[in-house]
Amino acid sequence: MPATIDTHSRTPAIAVHCDRCSLQRVCLPRELAQDALRCFDDEVERPAPIERGAALFEAGARVDFLFAVRSGSVRTLVLTSDGSEQTTGFYLPGEIVGLDGIAGGSHAVTAIALERTTVCRLPLGNMSELFDTVPGLAQEMLRLAGEAIACDQRRFLLLGQMTAEARVASFLLDFGERLNRRGLSALRFCMPMSRHELANYLGLAVETVSRLFSRLREQGVLEVDRREIEILDSAALHTLVGDTEFVGMAQDRKAANA
Repeated sequence: MPATIDTHSRTPAIAVHCDRCSLQRVCLPRELAQDALRCFDDEVERPAPIERGAALFEAGARVDFLFAVRSGSVRTLVLTSDGSEQTTGFYLPGEIVGLDGIAGGSHAVTAIALERTTVCRLPLGNMSELFDTVPGLAQEMLRLAGEAIACDQRRFLLLGQMTAEARVASFLLDFGERLNRRGLSALRFCMPMSRHELANYLGLAVETVSRLFSRLREQGVLEVDRREIEILDSAALHTLVGDTEFVGMAQDRKAANA
């Protein structure tokens, strides 16, 4: 098990306050008044960066904070009955880690930095006061919890009903969409996870994932250079997933431009 960082340490990282953070519109309620934003910012703690492979928290630990990824990325996992790891999710800048443990008071998963990662942490002990002070925060927390449930449902569908090709295609489309919401390219990106970690998440063998990436590259759907991915034909990925509505719209646009 990886080393766990001291999430109670107050060693400061480079301070980037909420009102100057480029991810403000992603992880905070929209249109916050300046006084509410300052109140929220006063409660946010900014610990030292987490090195690659270190645990942000471990399964079973008490939930004291919610964590917003500021830079880098995080993988969550559980240990199965035979002691092997099962990846349950990947978190990108602007996304919140730690919602899994709010109901029970302890974390159900372990969270590990995939690369050098910085986070903002929000003490749960002050959450009730913040709900009263920061308009929209309670609704934002409900929205985030709903997104987490929807993500779990998509993963169950991914593992239970989709072919191996569809799993890879669906993951790439979803990953690109999440980046796009942060103002980044949905078609060209670097994947922070290894092939092994991705295969583990998708419930596939590493060899299967590598073979599928090679096939999609040969078919002109992707350009692949290690972890660098460029989607050349998003309609083909939507076809693999079974998204006929998107494919139909793409064909209509192509015909209109012909």
